[in-house]
Amino acid sequence: TSLQEVLGAHRFKKAATIVKKAFGLDILSFDRWLPMLFINQMTVAVLEQDFKKPLDMSLWDRAEAMGLELGGLETISDQKRILKSLDLNHQIRMLKGILKDVKAFRRQTLKTVNLFVEGELHELYQRSKRDLGPLKEVLIYSRNYTMCRSFQERHKSGPCVAAVGGGHFAGKHGLVTLLRQAGMTVRPLNFR
Repeated sequence: TSLQEVLGAHRFKKAATIVKKAFGLDILSFDRWLPMLFINQMTVAVLEQDFKKPLDMSLWDRAEAMGLELGGLETISDQKRILKSLDLNHQIRMLKGILKDVKAFRRQTLKTVNLFVEGELHELYQRSKRDLGPLKEVLIYSRNYTMCRSFQERHKSGPCVAAVGGGHFAGKHGLVTLLRQAGMTVRPLNFR
């Protein structure tokens, strides 16, 4: 299914204008993408308008400059499995909501970054749960368990650092809780 088919020809044409103006993206380039991946690209576009590069890339560069070992806590296979399991109708509703009010989406994205920078982990977690709705089980909770196992494997060879999305830290299923339950000491690094 394409975004054109999902949105309909008239709404797709209108969306193309909105996406080009608000994010500098050509919607046709994303026509066969899952809505969630397209939403991610719109998020990156917002961040690139306000910052030199996306937050995760900045963290990667800083960790590399510190001489830390680099890698991911999820495999490409993990990511593919997760994406295939997401409810398409919910993704479409999320996309339509963004297209209806791109200014609100931009404000929310920048607010999320500010919460991350300020270390407001509980607020990030609450926002993520609320914004993701029924997708939170797949996109937050189950991923936290996968990332925790991966982190434990990496930790066997010594201390390590991980950068994950802000919604993954807090809560009873959060990475901080899971890692501490596994007997690890967890502390934030200050990258300012």
